[in-house]
Amino acid sequence: MQQNRRLDDSSCPSQTLVVLTLLSLFLCAFTAFGSAFLLYQLMDSTSCKDPRLPLKMDYVWPGNVQKIIDYVIENDMHVTNNDRTFIIRTELMRFKTTDEFYIIVYDHTPESNNHAFYGNKDQYIVSINPGKSNVVVYRSRFWKSSQDSAYNKVMREVDALKENGIQFETDYSHLPKQLSRNFTDSNFIGIISNDLNPKVRGANNWARYWGPGYFEEIPVFDGTTKQEKGSKITVVVGYK
Repeated sequence: MQQNRRLDDSSCPSQTLVVLTLLSLFLCAFTAFGSAFLLYQLMDSTSCKDPRLPLKMDYVWPGNVQKIIDYVIENDMHVTNNDRTFIIRTELMRFKTTDEFYIIVYDHTPESNNHAFYGNKDQYIVSINPGKSNVVVYRSRFWKSSQDSAYNKVMREVDALKENGIQFETDYSHLPKQLSRNFTDSNFIGIISNDLNPKVRGANNWARYWGPGYFEEIPVFDGTTKQEKGSKITVVVGYK
């Protein structure tokens, strides 16, 4: 009996060691994940922090939204296109509104054949800024009250376009209007060549990461060989 008791006692340190080891591994993983998450948040916010913000304005469309765009273009040229979408999103989300937004920022170009927009002109702003970045803001009036089926539908429609691709042309200015026939319940179609470094971000869309609609990079194919050319066009579809 004494021998069995000694064996039982000796197993306790082993069990304790296993528990401590597992606990240490868990804490290490948690610490690593938390540090990485905090670092990402810090980089995403402080890289484009401006002490002159917020602008503190009431929600007036399009007037005060245009003022935000103008401010960012004139005062934040030291940051990236992605940073500009973040700054504009932060300001838009201060507004008391149920509207949801798409923010598109891309490099300016003197050409008009590789970026174009089509839809209800009362719902989007296009700001062309030579030598700087172009900015487009679209507002959806009904995305917040729409069902999940609306998201699934627009996602399928955009995915179908991605599967088919876009045929190469020298001028895509007509493309948004042409594509609008493929999308139901949308009041905005935007296309921007990826050569212009487009960045897209939603605002006020708490529950749906992709914003009020859906966007995707669509491959361009040769009309003769049907082979992909290696270039892509970002297509943004905004829900009504």
